Amino acid sequence: MVWFLLVAVLVCLVWWLWPWYVLRFVTTHPDFSFEHAGQFGDLYGAFNALVSTFTLACLVYTLWQQQHDLVQTRTALRSSLNMQGLLEVRQVLQDEEVRQARSRVQKPEFSGDPEKWTADDWKTVERVCHTFEFAGILVKKGLLDRDLVFCTWGGPVERCWPKVCAIQTNRSRGFSLPYAHFQFLYEEHQRWKSSAPPPPTEVPWTPTDSPPTPPHNPTRNH
Repeated sequence: MVWFLLVAVLVCLVWWLWPWYVLRFVTTHPDFSFEHAGQFGDLYGAFNALVSTFTLACLVYTLWQQQHDLVQTRTALRSSLNMQGLLEVRQVLQDEEVRQARSRVQKPEFSGDPEKWTADDWKTVERVCHTFEFAGILVKKGLLDRDLVFCTWGGPVERCWPKVCAIQTNRSRGFSLPYAHFQFLYEEHQRWKSSAPPPPTEVPWTPTDSPPTPPHNPTRNH
């Protein structure tokens, strides 16, 4: 930035001193005639072109800098929104009653048939669906990065939805796709799993009781 200011000051000084130079040295020259005055004017016009080019370059640089700052601002804003959304989702999903409801729904003995659900089962299912519906809305609206959700709650999403998906078409309570964003979250998780890189392969370590073998040195005298 310092060099840019120095060049700007230099250009301004030359632009300001150029008329004085023409009047002081050129017009007092013995060979000067008004027939050649236009030629000196052309020289000053060339300098005007230089200044115009410099101004255009400054404008282009300013536009580029504004675009760069705008991209950084958008990135910081999106990161802030993701963090805020994650905190909100965490506060909802990590509630003790919600955690117990998820744990109950994920148990093998919990039926996925709404006809077999008791009144308490309905409350449990609705609590699970409601909380994941909230997370699905944030992900679909772009207010929360799906990777942040799936890395933390991907397993419960995958295990809970097959157990509660029948609530979408259950007519006994008049539901008509009330948890479409929960379904969206489940489908996105399936796509996310298929596109995610495989986890690193862990090589099991086998302990040994034998001492390490010293390196062989053929030059050593026995």
